[in-house]
Amino acid sequence: MGSVKVSALVLAAGGSSRMRGANKLLLPIEGLPMIATVCGAVLNAGCKPTIVITGFDPTALRAALQSVNVRFAHNPRWQTGMSSSIKVGLAALPEDADGVLIALADMPLVTVATLKELLAGFAAGGGRKIVYPVFDGAQGNPVLFPGKYFQEIAALTGDRGAKAVLQRHANDATAVAVATRAVILDCDEQEDYLKLQASWEEEPRAAA
Repeated sequence: MGSVKVSALVLAAGGSSRMRGANKLLLPIEGLPMIATVCGAVLNAGCKPTIVITGFDPTALRAALQSVNVRFAHNPRWQTGMSSSIKVGLAALPEDADGVLIALADMPLVTVATLKELLAGFAAGGGRKIVYPVFDGAQGNPVLFPGKYFQEIAALTGDRGAKAVLQRHANDATAVAVATRAVILDCDEQEDYLKLQASWEEEPRAAA
């Protein structure tokens, strides 16, 4: 990444309302809680600090991540939507962060290799452009934002992620084509989780 310093926010505040009582972020993916798999990949890609935004069930998430070198920021207003969690996360970033990777905690198939591709794209643009993955023409996650957009992202309201800012500044964004559908696979329902488990062996798992 050169001299560009990138931190990460892992959005983990949601209540898993469509999982019929289960906290999806604690469900196992290859023996690890989903949240630990996601945070491990983000850390191994080089995003420091990696800040986990909690809301629902924070004690259980902290326990699941006790051996993972992350920081925590709690969003007491998590039920108001994703934008409030992003705002809490941005406030917890170090002042010298050139950019922030905004990752969803329910996308455990995104690999270190894919994340490094995004970070390389960010560094290649001098840390000044938004960078996002594309698989087969579909825009995916996570998205990397330069510091010049932090204030605009923090002003978002409701259950809207930072993609609204990406759409507003599409002419200042770089798409990185990736060879894995992991960037478009999340987990909202039980059926999604079963698909993630089935996809684990199909997806390239290269660590670098």
